[in-house]
Amino acid sequence: MIRIQEIQFENYRQYKKISVDFKAHGSNDLFVLKAKNGTGKTTFLNGILWCLYEKEYYLNDEDKALPIINSSLVQGSNEKDTLVAKVVLKLDDGDNIVTFERTQNFIVTINPIKKTKSAISGNSKLKVIITPSGSTSNTMVYEDEEMVQSIVKQYFDELIYDYYFFDGENLKNYFAKGKSKRIKDSIHNISQVTLLTNAIDKVNVMSNEKSRLVAKMKNSDSSVYDEIEKLEKRIQNLVDDNDEIDRLMPEYERKFKEADDLLTGYRPIRSNTNTRNKLLGELESLNKDFEIFKTKKQTFIREYLVYLNLYPRIKHTLDMIVEKQTAGTLPPSIDKNQINLIIDNHVKHCPVCDSLITAQSIQHLKELLEQLDVSSATSNYLMEIKGSLEVIVEKCKKFPDELKTINKTEKYYRDEISERETQIEEINSFLANYANGGDTFDVAKVEANRNTYSKWISDSKVKKGINESQIKGLNIELEAKKKERDQQESKNTEKNLLSNQVKVYRTLSTNFSAVQNSIMNNIKTEIQALTWHMFDTMIWKKNTFGSISINDAYELSVYNRNGNEMTGSLSATEYMALAYSFTLAIHEASGKNCPLVVDSPLGRVSDENRANMAAELLKISRNKQIIMLFTPDEYSEEVRKIYESVVSVRDIVLSDDEKEVERIGA
Repeated sequence: MIRIQEIQFENYRQYKKISVDFKAHGSNDLFVLKAKNGTGKTTFLNGILWCLYEKEYYLNDEDKALPIINSSLVQGSNEKDTLVAKVVLKLDDGDNIVTFERTQNFIVTINPIKKTKSAISGNSKLKVIITPSGSTSNTMVYEDEEMVQSIVKQYFDELIYDYYFFDGENLKNYFAKGKSKRIKDSIHNISQVTLLTNAIDKVNVMSNEKSRLVAKMKNSDSSVYDEIEKLEKRIQNLVDDNDEIDRLMPEYERKFKEADDLLTGYRPIRSNTNTRNKLLGELESLNKDFEIFKTKKQTFIREYLVYLNLYPRIKHTLDMIVEKQTAGTLPPSIDKNQINLIIDNHVKHCPVCDSLITAQSIQHLKELLEQLDVSSATSNYLMEIKGSLEVIVEKCKKFPDELKTINKTEKYYRDEISERETQIEEINSFLANYANGGDTFDVAKVEANRNTYSKWISDSKVKKGINESQIKGLNIELEAKKKERDQQESKNTEKNLLSNQVKVYRTLSTNFSAVQNSIMNNIKTEIQALTWHMFDTMIWKKNTFGSISINDAYELSVYNRNGNEMTGSLSATEYMALAYSFTLAIHEASGKNCPLVVDSPLGRVSDENRANMAAELLKISRNKQIIMLFTPDEYSEEVRKIYESVVSVRDIVLSDDEKEVERIGA
């Protein structure tokens, strides 16, 4: 079990000089830190994040936050003084004491006009110290950036930081779009599946190298291998680009929604923002309908392009058929049976004109029969196609009217879309130039931020769509190149050692991939089972929920007893239980029993769920360290009764001037 042994703060925000130890309290490894809002509860959590990742993920607005260096220290210093902020996180993993120590220098400056003091930040540096338990003789100190980040990743992979350092006030973020990929990638790292991935990549590289040698030995063209590699790199770059968009999209969507909610909630402009949102919805619906219409128009144009190009010939053929049919020459009016009777019975005189039928006449009659056979077949065919030709001619007659209707419909869509775009632009312009008067709320600035986020989201979606289209095309090209490679290699008759090695490498790649998939499937199945077990234990409802499933993308779905999905209908309490269950399942299945630090651990839980969940977390703390950050209200009477005397409870206490944390203690 990995547990936090001690956390030290020095000049980090309001934590000027604070050290907190976490010695186990009896059989339970659960710690409660209580603090009023604004005292430093979330700062405590951000301090750990800053130490490990140089980021404070739980700041409300990073751009408007105070500097990391303690403000009272800055005010009490002289110009050009160098100040140091430091956070130390000490872990015990059973074999070693691992210390993460981040420091950052600041230079004090004075504004010559306002005479105010501030601090300019320098680069921060993370150092990792690893000491074997019970010994100091083999202590190792790591300061190389790549090495220390590798060590951080072993213990607290930043991809899923919020599954170690949990924020109970941001539950829906735990199941946000794009987050499942981070979970999947992190589990790859934690479970060492990345070793197999690296092995697969290495085997593929060696396979390509050997294949080139085979191609050269057999006078084959080796350029196809270079082309395959280039295509694979282009595809991977596009995939990485889309992954980055997926990673950033939830944050930009959140910022956009915050700005939009802020504008919508501001009474003087509420009617404008509501109208804009209504217009945006209508515009989106119109654009979707317009896209469907344009597809139908393209189909109409393609169909009539053929008909109109062939119309002169079709009309000429139809007129010819009608003319012959009117004249009675289709089919011919000659009686074939009567001709056959004359030939077969050797009739001497013609039954029509009574003239003598000679041998020459018989030959002429036989030739006439052959001509009649051809004419009848042609006549039958012409009669068969007559109906189809009439349909096409009729369609061509209707073309001008149908085209007029289509053009009218297209004009309707363009006018409707243009009208709404103009109205939206007018509202945008109004908000962008809105004069606040005496209000403190800067509408124009929030509107500018909203537009920035909206443009990024829109542009990124377009970019992602273009990337996906390119990936699809490149994959088709890649498969063609691979077939070309395979065909080229199959033509080689010489089977030598290198050819066999290529086969072995490709077999290894296939087998490694199968093992990799098997491991990931087993881990996913285990996480699914553990999540369901913990969720079922935490929730008081016993006749509602039936199961939980996790798909290959690590997206969760919750089902009721009838098998219907109800993920989107969960209450805040149920969301919290699901987030806890999924978090703890990830910890257990990954094989890394890491500590869990939770801000507002039961803030959204009420009624019997609060006591039920508090008791369940107490049980879990027998095998996992849990550090909880409560407000006094959250640490309710029912929770206190459960935790009283069996866990360590401490208060975060502010100094009298409310500028610094004075102590963390009982």
